[in-house]
Amino acid sequence: MFSKSTCLLWGSNKRYVVTRILVMFCICATGVFRLVAILNHLNSPEISTNTDSCQLYLMARAFSENDSPYQPIPLMREKYLGITKDGTNPHPSPYPPLAPLLLSVFVNKMDIVTFDRIWILSSVLALYLSLFVLLKRYQTSRSRTSWFTSAFALAILLAFSSTLHADIFFGQMNCHLLLLLVCVWNSLRNDRNLLAGILLGISLALKPLHFLLFVFLLLKRNWSTLLTSVMVAALLTVLSFLVIGGWEPFLDYLKKTSEVSNLWMSSVFNLSLPFLLARTAHRGSFAITQIDSGDNLIKQIAYPEAPSALLIVGSVGMGLLILTFCVSAILKEKSTDLRYFKFALLSVLFLPVSWSHYALTAIPLGILFLARLTSVSAKWKTLLLGLLLFGIIFIEFQALMLYWAGLNDFTFITPNVPFIAYMGFQTSLLLSLAAVCIPWEVVVKK
Repeated sequence: MFSKSTCLLWGSNKRYVVTRILVMFCICATGVFRLVAILNHLNSPEISTNTDSCQLYLMARAFSENDSPYQPIPLMREKYLGITKDGTNPHPSPYPPLAPLLLSVFVNKMDIVTFDRIWILSSVLALYLSLFVLLKRYQTSRSRTSWFTSAFALAILLAFSSTLHADIFFGQMNCHLLLLLVCVWNSLRNDRNLLAGILLGISLALKPLHFLLFVFLLLKRNWSTLLTSVMVAALLTVLSFLVIGGWEPFLDYLKKTSEVSNLWMSSVFNLSLPFLLARTAHRGSFAITQIDSGDNLIKQIAYPEAPSALLIVGSVGMGLLILTFCVSAILKEKSTDLRYFKFALLSVLFLPVSWSHYALTAIPLGILFLARLTSVSAKWKTLLLGLLLFGIIFIEFQALMLYWAGLNDFTFITPNVPFIAYMGFQTSLLLSLAAVCIPWEVVVKK
């Protein structure tokens, strides 16, 4: 069985080649179908209004009309879209002002459905460009061009990655930030430190997702990139707040984002490592926080019930083990590329609120790992790819278990998830993210 799998993946026999072509065609068709299905699903303002891209749209509309972008989302939804139904986000948006300020130039010329679809397509394009830059750097085979390899990698993600599906369906910014992350890395490799600092500053001003890259630059003593990124991020943030009124809107933003962050910290889908450990240290269910969202106080149920103290101790111990492993791997790793992307991934794990779709940050590490496979035998390639596939299937299975356990839609906003199901999902995802932090040269020689 193992030898047949090896031949199917790497054999040059005509029937194996034809089989691989058919499989590639099916994967590409599935990826296109998934993307079209998501685009077709966002066919009305009522559906589009619960996405993060809708938050950006509403904030941009507020900018264009000299209004405050940090009003409660339902209030702006009613004001700019005429929709009064309850949504899943009864609070102000926590996004920094730079992105909606830039988008305010375009939003008056399109409706929310068109904006959502354009945003999704721009996310897919950003992901493709990220894959292209990464694969071009590590391309070893001359028989396939980088654009084709990147397109096929994108098709695989569109076909099978529920993380990517959630990201583009909810109009997240992670694909755009991934492109900036990869461009910063590429600039550093080419000794363009000034450009790297500018791009990193823009990325952090849009959304401080990869904040630990400051630590990476500090350890590398790359002062020019570090100082440039800090100045660019600070300058763009200051200019954005000056547009909406200066100091008072800035203080209001800090207050409201802190409240929103506290609200979502208690979510069972928050994968932040510190708050995963904090949640498992409590038993019972109770309301952890409440936030003033205009007329109503919104309460969030915090902790699922833990069935035993042993599971709590085991969960905390597993989290500490993962943390220790990741830190030690970073300190021992000599490859600058791997250290850079490990710091980016650890940034995601240490955010106050970290959703599963932030795991797109692990894509560069996966590509670096696959690039190492070019120096090993076909049997090693098959075994390691099989382990990688098993990890992906395991995560998808845990997501399906959550669905069976009571998540009867894909809004991902519900506290009614059994503790076992939620711990299985979060632990498996954390283990998979930590696994890509392994210094692979221990297993595969450079």
